[in-house]
Amino acid sequence: MKKHYAGVITGDIVGSTDMSESTRQACLAALKRCFEDFGERDVSGETVGEIYRGDAFQLYTNTPERVFDMAMTIRIALKSIDGSADARLSLSVAPATQRE
Repeated sequence: MKKHYAGVITGDIVGSTDMSESTRQACLAALKRCFEDFGERDVSGETVGEIYRGDAFQLYTNTPERVFDMAMTIRIALKSIDGSADARLSLSVAPATQRE
């Protein structure tokens, strides 16, 4: 049986509590746009992003070969808003079971 792998990115916006409210909202909107774009490009429909606890987020994809590119896209999107905006990211690729 062929193993199925998934990728997960977990992160948060660095220094979001010190940002102006407009910059923080722009960063959250950029994250949402990234998640939507990643989801639209995934023909299987298994790339899903979620923002929680203010500035923390998690992205799941069943195309783990794209995890690094997704991480760089997120960081570039934030940097394009404000040169000091950034994200602390953790990337993981591992065998996965069917999601329900």
